[in-house]
Amino acid sequence: MKISKTILLLAMLGIAACLGGCRNFEEKETLHTARLEVYEEDGTTLINTVEDEEAVARFEAGGWGQEAGISSDVDPTGKDLEGREPLFTIAAMKEPAALINNGEMEKTFTITVYEGTDVVKMVVMPQIKNIALSEEFLTFYFEVPEEDMEFFLSLAGKCIEDSGLL
Repeated sequence: MKISKTILLLAMLGIAACLGGCRNFEEKETLHTARLEVYEEDGTTLINTVEDEEAVARFEAGGWGQEAGISSDVDPTGKDLEGREPLFTIAAMKEPAALINNGEMEKTFTITVYEGTDVVKMVVMPQIKNIALSEEFLTFYFEVPEEDMEFFLSLAGKCIEDSGLL
């Protein structure tokens, strides 16, 4: 009886050590955006994939949706976008954090750009896969400065004059 308790204790310690010590040494890389995917207004037709490190770093440095980027002038329910047509959606993709994965990148959030406005819609993907959260709790609206809007448009291969934003 004492031997089985000892074996059980050693097995639990071994599992705990493995879980604590077995990690992806490229973990830092998995926390950052690795690629941007730009989709047409329908949200399903891929029009551009951006893997250029400088462009991805610039996108990531924007702090989209963080407190500094959220304007108090923007209606948090998205009423500023009523009647506006989406131009395209940018999806931020990252490498999966799991050590064992299917090799597909995970979407962390999307930003949808609309015609005739500098207000964009951001939808954050839930980080916990087994919990269903309503999209309304993961959706944010904010104004984007003209320089950033031009950058978004360039990712989609568009220019600001063609977008109806002026």
